[in-house]
Amino acid sequence: MLRVKSIDEQTKDLADIYDDLIAPKKIWRNHNNKIYLIFRSIAAGLVGLIDAALALRNRFNPLYCDDLDLYSTAKIVGTNFKHGTGSILRIIVKNDDDVENILLPGIYNYMSASGQVFYFEVTTPLGIVFEPHQERVIMAISREKGSFHVGDNASINLFRTDGQNINHVFLFSCEDNSGQLGYEDESAFDFRIRILNDANRQDHVQELELAIRNLPNIFECNLVINEGTEPQRYDGLLLGPKELLVTITGVPTNDLADIICEKVLYDTHKEDENNVVWYENPLYINGRRPVYYREHTLTKFSMTIKYQYDIQTLKPSQIEDAINTLFKPLTRTVTHQGIFSEGDAYRTLESLNLPNVRILNVELFDEEGNQASYIRIPKTRLPRLTEITFVPVETGSI
Repeated sequence: MLRVKSIDEQTKDLADIYDDLIAPKKIWRNHNNKIYLIFRSIAAGLVGLIDAALALRNRFNPLYCDDLDLYSTAKIVGTNFKHGTGSILRIIVKNDDDVENILLPGIYNYMSASGQVFYFEVTTPLGIVFEPHQERVIMAISREKGSFHVGDNASINLFRTDGQNINHVFLFSCEDNSGQLGYEDESAFDFRIRILNDANRQDHVQELELAIRNLPNIFECNLVINEGTEPQRYDGLLLGPKELLVTITGVPTNDLADIICEKVLYDTHKEDENNVVWYENPLYINGRRPVYYREHTLTKFSMTIKYQYDIQTLKPSQIEDAINTLFKPLTRTVTHQGIFSEGDAYRTLESLNLPNVRILNVELFDEEGNQASYIRIPKTRLPRLTEITFVPVETGSI
């Protein structure tokens, strides 16, 4: 094991080794002895090398290095800090007319009561066609990173960035966005934890996912590539040979297309022709290439939690409110998790910290009501906890 030594200590170590080699003779340890001086020169070099090694040993170790060196560490291991994102707002657009109408291309904005501007962009060249009295949900995102709450609103006013009027036949409303609030950039502490536990960060697919996820208008991105020469199914979707399935939660812009087309040459899977962004490049026909995407759907599941409590200390309603608070993120998550298991539930419940309360059992149920030890979530979906059923047991009754 390396440790700091002086030149005298290092010279002594070398001389002792040499003594063992020439035993029973010993080297004359004096500056008039040329062999001893050679050992001392070697010792001086070793001390310099060891000092440098010790100084740099922790510089790129994410567990010990300072915050400034974390950025270099990220590049060495093939990852990067996760950038924050804005909050998402689901805007319902209705064609309140008896004939077909088109929502023209452009950037549409809504200013909330708090003054935060949410926007979405219609990128299709001819706009979005609405049938008579048709409604569509369009995802808008705040212009700033962070958590910005907007409640349900049956009527909101939008304006275009270019100042053009919006066809009066379109009516706009929005849903409560409590489950789609944004977040700030990843902190140095969070990055250290992730990089120390992430064994897959050098995978090229995950690097591309992270690059897309770091766009300010993207919450989550998952990619599935059919590398084969035959069509393959994934979560009910048929992917053609060498086809890329892009699944996102967020409000994509052409920046998404830029990142994908600059890194890979796969065609993207088209599920809805309106879900498209464009990569502008004169080398392609018509000067651009379409990049299709789909939005995450949900894998729903429920839980039953059996717990023991002391009626003299806490009421069941107080305990259950606390448990619901712990699991609230799972009722509105916007990030992907490949598996949610009973073990994950127990680990979450370790933070309960209520006096005289003991968790007896946790059971998971899939969307069909079948009990399962874990819930597998494909890359095309996000986990969604729909219900927690409680089974309280008073102390002394079991």
